[in-house]
Amino acid sequence: MPIEWDAEIINDLKNEHLSWQSTEHADIYNAGSVHFHPAPEGHGTEVKVVMRYTPPAGAIGAAVATLLRQNPKHYLEDDLRRFKSLIETGEVPTTTGQPTGSSSLLGKLDISDAIQVLQ
Repeated sequence: MPIEWDAEIINDLKNEHLSWQSTEHADIYNAGSVHFHPAPEGHGTEVKVVMRYTPPAGAIGAAVATLLRQNPKHYLEDDLRRFKSLIETGEVPTTTGQPTGSSSLLGKLDISDAIQVLQ
């Protein structure tokens, strides 16, 4: 089921952090921020994403989305990994033509502390 929303930036500190929240007509309430900090010993920049959202069907909807890898955590991890690759190498690596393996169910159930499910 496709879901989309409009969000507004509520705080923008250049080179430090950006915060947003969904507008009142969003299908799913969400809010979050992206924080940028210098990495130790001047080795680049650390990026931290914090997001809160209210899933359709509450906790049951969140559990189903997690099992199906349709939760925001999965998308955030993938997007940040692609962004990191693009910044570091100038391109996004793909797995086209490579063999794949299956991941365990336990790996799919891992929920990050950075994403808070509101119920």
